[in-house]
Amino acid sequence: MMDKNGVSPVIGVMLMLVMTVILAAVVSSYSGSLISPQDRTWQLVISAKANTEYFIIRHEGGDPIPLSAFKISIYSTETLNTTTVDLSDLNKDGIPDAYNEIGNGNGIFESGEAIKVYWTNTTWTPQQGDKIVIELYERSGNKPITKAVTVVG
Repeated sequence: MMDKNGVSPVIGVMLMLVMTVILAAVVSSYSGSLISPQDRTWQLVISAKANTEYFIIRHEGGDPIPLSAFKISIYSTETLNTTTVDLSDLNKDGIPDAYNEIGNGNGIFESGEAIKVYWTNTTWTPQQGDKIVIELYERSGNKPITKAVTVVG
């Protein structure tokens, strides 16, 4: 004699599990598309080195980020001096005003690339031996993205 009651609950549970997984995938896909690019949180790691003529920021890994999406803030932990660098082409001549992009020059700061900024393009120049913090900030929301600490050589 065959027991037909044992088969139906197993199939019912399996169908409910499949429906739950499909529903979760649909909700996840829909909610992920609601985030606008401006609300994006950039994930990257930088390193920095500086001398009394210029500083270099190197993209060590993580998300590629358009140069137009961030600005650079530099400050001394000892003297509390601070300056910012805007990476936009202010006079629209196709030549960056304050920096040199070391890499493929496409306007995207990608892993392995670097940005070189001369202190003459800033409002303050640190002295040799100063410990400085170089931070990247989102241009639109002024939220910090990442930072690096170095000593001016």
